[in-house]
Amino acid sequence: SWQELTIYDATKAGTTGYDKLGYLDITGIHNAALAKNALALARIEDEDYNHATGKGNQVVFNATGQTSNASYLDTYGTTYTIDTTFTAGVPGAATLKTIYDGDDTANKQNGIRSQDNLAWSADGNVYLNEDRAISDNTAWGTQEGSVWKLDPTTGSATRFAQIDRTALPIDPLTGVAIPDTLASGSGSQSASGQWETSGVIDVSSLYGHVAGTDFFTVVQAHGLAAGPIASNNLVEGGQILKLSRTLPANTSSSKDASNNTTAVTFEYTGNKQVLRAQGNASLTNTTLTDINQQKKQLVDQTGVVLNSTQLDFTLNLEKQKDKNNADFYATSANAYVDLSLVGSDLNISKGKALAYYVGDATNGYKSFTYDPTKKEGARFFDTNGDGIADYAALRFVDGGYGDKDGIKNGSILDPGAAAAADSITASLSASGQSVLVKDATNADAKVAVNLKATLSTRATTANEIGYIVLNDGEAVTFSTLTDRAQVLFSNLQNGDVPDLSRFSFQRQFSLVNGQSLRFFETSNSTLSALAAGKTSIDGLGSGFQWLSSTVAGGLASFSSSSGINFKLELSGDALGLSQLLAQEQANAPLLDFTGMGGKTLSGSYIIAREASYNSSMSFYRVLDVLGTVKDTTTGLSYVPGDTSYAAVAKANTVSSLSNLAVANLQLGSGTITVNETSYLAPMAVVNGSDTFFAYAAANSDGLAHFRSLGDNIIGLEDMRGGGDRDFDDLIIQIAPTTLA
Repeated sequence: SWQELTIYDATKAGTTGYDKLGYLDITGIHNAALAKNALALARIEDEDYNHATGKGNQVVFNATGQTSNASYLDTYGTTYTIDTTFTAGVPGAATLKTIYDGDDTANKQNGIRSQDNLAWSADGNVYLNEDRAISDNTAWGTQEGSVWKLDPTTGSATRFAQIDRTALPIDPLTGVAIPDTLASGSGSQSASGQWETSGVIDVSSLYGHVAGTDFFTVVQAHGLAAGPIASNNLVEGGQILKLSRTLPANTSSSKDASNNTTAVTFEYTGNKQVLRAQGNASLTNTTLTDINQQKKQLVDQTGVVLNSTQLDFTLNLEKQKDKNNADFYATSANAYVDLSLVGSDLNISKGKALAYYVGDATNGYKSFTYDPTKKEGARFFDTNGDGIADYAALRFVDGGYGDKDGIKNGSILDPGAAAAADSITASLSASGQSVLVKDATNADAKVAVNLKATLSTRATTANEIGYIVLNDGEAVTFSTLTDRAQVLFSNLQNGDVPDLSRFSFQRQFSLVNGQSLRFFETSNSTLSALAAGKTSIDGLGSGFQWLSSTVAGGLASFSSSSGINFKLELSGDALGLSQLLAQEQANAPLLDFTGMGGKTLSGSYIIAREASYNSSMSFYRVLDVLGTVKDTTTGLSYVPGDTSYAAVAKANTVSSLSNLAVANLQLGSGTITVNETSYLAPMAVVNGSDTFFAYAAANSDGLAHFRSLGDNIIGLEDMRGGGDRDFDDLIIQIAPTTLA
């Protein structure tokens, strides 16, 4: 609390402790304050408020310290914060906290000494100068004056810049360096710290940079007084300096075993931040910039607000060589970014609606939230298991709607940032034969909505359940169906199957608020097989049927004439590690390790078998969802159907996911530890002779022998020619738990 001091008494004018007018002198004020048990602050020097958004109620100030008055017991200086609660603009309770004590044993000569001027940057850190306030050089130590970065939460201090006293200016008349008089004296006058830093402000916004990047500060060179300084009647030498950090600062890259760039790591606001590239792409020109606040906008009219810091980078697609040694570029690639980089001020919490936008403040922003109709965009994942998204997966198509230059040229330009909305409440409703996923109040908010589908009963045949996503008012055509179709489940027969008690037949995925889904079923076949050579939906025949639904109580329930039943519901949690691994399983039976960025994924697996043939399953590295493999010796790439495909695929086998097997009618399990950055596709060896790969064109019978049965559940049909097409001869489910 504050206590008022009576500093004027006319009757005591000219007496001890008072001046001739009756005001307390400095000694009198000091003693009066101590009599009220005041906090004795040794030379209050400077203060600033927290410039981060919404933090203006927090103030930082310092006491430089002194040795001349023993009552203060503060030699090396102290930095404090005051955090005040306001109600209707009226200040209430406040907390005073010491965030840095220079007299702590661990600090003293090795830490911040005699804090002087300071600035509380919007990056969350306090930047401080050092004053020469201790006359005893032994106590001061051997370091020159510095500028420091101080974390006000942890008290961690980092030397940000330091004076170099050997950099003496040249006298233009004599051509000789102006002498430092304090370097040639004796005792304390000849030691370090005689020059001080003074005055520091964060000017990053003047240069269009993120806070904590650019500063102005001053050096007071107290020992420089000769030459033109003296002749021009000046007191001493000094400089006004601009200190800058180039973003990204402290950048380093890591590569996988195949020399593919997997991550770009850089220091930003004191924390390690990571941007990762898929194995067949690399990252360059990575920068973080503030979005000009005068031009920063709501990206639409629905309360979706853009993060104030955006990330700009170039994703360079690797130039590859096909089997004929001809150059080609991949058409798509993935990048992965920690949300702390592009969503730092969004206050992301459990269930918060997230989006992603690309563009710039001058030309405007366009939605880049993952759109299943385009099969590109940003999806959001929780990688630490707390139900809160912390990771963005960005899937690009060269020249597509996330590529700023719009040109198919092997280079994707992407300035963008995450966005969030607090007021999105989507629901499921029937819309003709489709299920509409929409917030009726904020229908245009381009945020991600997460869904979960659960299979409850199965059919007598091995059918496939799929879906397409439609935009508002869009009609279904044959090309819409065949271009957008994604697999939800490949259904196992309801009889003559292995023990499935520990398998979870679910699928979780996301779409954009306002889109609708239409579901279909194929019987004893796949849509691609039925559509071969056809030009209309009617031409698909009796093996294809649309599914209808009943929507009630927040659930959409589906049943088919074959006996399949499943339900669809909204999922409040973020997509997790399991969905990160299963990103592409609606398109191919793949494990997607492109987002793991050199980290190790740990987890478990369950494996079951219902077949007389002995079979084992392994996984091999592929470059894309089409199954392209790369010969690491020659550098040539092969696609399913090429003569050398089988040999190159086997050479890319992942040792930690090899020869997974179990006895007939048995259920087995185990643990996995995998460090990979590619897509991993399944292959199986049956009876020691036949080898089947994930792609039909790679198999000797030209048939698909693997199906995705749910998130990270893959089933095998082990007979050449398709057998009974039940895909339950060997079933494996991967369950990831940690990524570290």
